[in-house]
Amino acid sequence: MKKLFLVLVAAGLVATLGAPAQAAPAKRKVSVSVTDRSITVGEAIRVFGRVSPATSGKVLVQRRQGKGWQTRVKVSVSAGRFSWITKPRSTTRYRVVVPRSGRHAASASRTVTVRVTEPRARDLTNAKLRNARVPSLCGHPAGRLRNGTLPGIAPGRGEVTYVKAAFGEIDARGGRDAAAVVRCNQGGVGWPDQVVVYTADAQGRPVVRGRFDSASVVRFGRETVRNITLTGRTARVNIHAGESYECMACGTVSAWADLRLVRGKVAVRSTGRHGAREALAAFLAAASRGDRAAALRLSERSEHYEHPADVAIREAREGGALTPARVYGPAPLAACDQSFSTGGTRDCRASNAAHDFALVLGYRGWRDWRVTWMIRD
Repeated sequence: MKKLFLVLVAAGLVATLGAPAQAAPAKRKVSVSVTDRSITVGEAIRVFGRVSPATSGKVLVQRRQGKGWQTRVKVSVSAGRFSWITKPRSTTRYRVVVPRSGRHAASASRTVTVRVTEPRARDLTNAKLRNARVPSLCGHPAGRLRNGTLPGIAPGRGEVTYVKAAFGEIDARGGRDAAAVVRCNQGGVGWPDQVVVYTADAQGRPVVRGRFDSASVVRFGRETVRNITLTGRTARVNIHAGESYECMACGTVSAWADLRLVRGKVAVRSTGRHGAREALAAFLAAASRGDRAAALRLSERSEHYEHPADVAIREAREGGALTPARVYGPAPLAACDQSFSTGGTRDCRASNAAHDFALVLGYRGWRDWRVTWMIRD
């Protein structure tokens, strides 16, 4: 009996030693960069990077706090990329953490340091811009702001008001320049926001270099500047706009423009927009090439309906590429022929003249349209 026990123990030990060790969970690779490593107080930087393999979840942007790390914000990841804009008030060390997900263990990026210093006498500030000159805006004559407002406009005839600014270098001469958002109107109905670009003279006084009309990208007519940054000698203007059929407060188009100084004057280097039309075209293109991961990122499943990504991929496989013309008609002005609100979200319907396809898209926020259902009648 004793011999049999020893044999069984030995056999169990051999089996244990011979069993393959369980592999440790794989880690995603995460890279992080910043647009500027040395800025002055009030300037914005963009923290951005990539996660591989790509994930559609969120990453944690953390900053060094004493001997540990403090999570500053959770940032969404799209197609493996993430981006976040911030204005650090002091020198800060950042890293990005990808939480544990499925078979992947948590992982962290390297650390990047952003050095922040106080502005110099020549640098522009909010206080200087609130009393700076402005060009002719919304039909009002050029003049000098007084504590953020242009004086001399009769009551009921509108206003010109300084809203905010992004600070950074745009003229390659050193110092702190500015791209300022100015809101104006002629009374009553709102006008599109304007962006005025300033550099500083030798005494640190603001000098107007030009302006940009936020309506020039989409031509909605009621555009507002969502945010603005000035990094790498480029002012990025993010604009909240809308389609022609949407009300002033109901716009669902995200637009942007990059401004630079060329020979001392403001020049628009690039523009873009993202609305229901662009979101649907991207979804159909992903489905047509059989890219389910991309189609899933651009859609979400509604209760009682098959996932629109699977419907679209099947239709493309059986009937050919899902071009916008095939799904919702030739050369449409917009992707939606009817808009409505459900549960606090904006939705719209897209269909073609033959009524053999019908889709619903949901607006979830800045640059975020999702196809929520798709059926073939």
